[in-house]
Amino acid sequence: MRRDRWYTRPMFASLELCARIERAVATDIGRAAVAAGGFEMPVGRGTAVFAGADSPLTKVVGLDLDVAALETVERTFAERGAKPTIELPTLAEPGLVEALGEAGYRARGFEDVLARSTAGEATTLPEGVVLETVPDAGLEDWLDVLVEGFAHPDEEGPVAVESFAREAVRTAVRAMAASSTRVLARREGVPAGAASLSVVSGIAFLSGAATLPAHRRRGLQTAMLEHRLRWARDAEAELACITTAPGSKSKQNALRRGFTTLYTRVLFGRP
Repeated sequence: MRRDRWYTRPMFASLELCARIERAVATDIGRAAVAAGGFEMPVGRGTAVFAGADSPLTKVVGLDLDVAALETVERTFAERGAKPTIELPTLAEPGLVEALGEAGYRARGFEDVLARSTAGEATTLPEGVVLETVPDAGLEDWLDVLVEGFAHPDEEGPVAVESFAREAVRTAVRAMAASSTRVLARREGVPAGAASLSVVSGIAFLSGAATLPAHRRRGLQTAMLEHRLRWARDAEAELACITTAPGSKSKQNALRRGFTTLYTRVLFGRP
């Protein structure tokens, strides 16, 4: 695939930028949880989101959490058969880590938040690859590709800390898709990859990207990423964000396309 030059400035993760991203994340997953019949509730300046006891959307997010308020969250979640997972950015006050430890929480894993400007130029698609926008009528077929890709994670990088049942993933992605733009990648006419994009407060979240095992290492992930960056520019988003596992192929692809690692989220949970 021919690659044209992309220009993007390296980014610095200030507290202001981190707080802005985390607020937008809370809005994004909060509206998806409500669409799935769940709810959201404040935790200081953070947000607790419930979308089902086994949902990957059920979590607590935010830069500035109120640990004392977690007691209410825990009771509310426990009544519904769930325990909260807390995603705490490394830019949070160090005292929060100590407070979570005193409350019985332990670090269970990490995820990286990367970002870049949406500025750039398009690249030529790999031979035989076509990208198309997915209407609501094609949602279930798009979900089939995405969930199947998620079910067979890339062997490069660390093993995922959390795992969810296939139907729980499907339900969560369907809820997120309600407010997202969706792309399907076909290779030689066959569905091969799927991804989505949501825009909140000028931030474009590039999420839900997966390629079927038989079509990997063919440039589809890069093609879908750059396609969504064009969408983000059209939506007047100035910042694009992506979340990956540390050391993963997805992170390597993002770094190659001008993304900067801004900060890491520490995943906390109770034993």
